[in-house]
Amino acid sequence: MERKYDATYTFGNTTVHVVAPPPMTEEAVDRVLDELHAAGWAILDELEEKAG
Repeated sequence: MERKYDATYTFGNTTVHVVAPPPMTEEAVDRVLDELHAAGWAILDELEEKAG
C-alpha cells in the first residue's frame, strides 16, 4: 500500500498532513533554489519601485 502522507499531526480538532517532495538530484535542488531566489528578488524590486 502506498503511503499518502509523510507525516500526520493532530492538534486539538485539527489534523495536519505533511507531504514531502519526491527525491531530487542536486542539480534539481539548485534549480529550484535559483528560481526561489529570483522570485524573491523580483518581489523586492517591485516593492522598491512602488515605494518610490
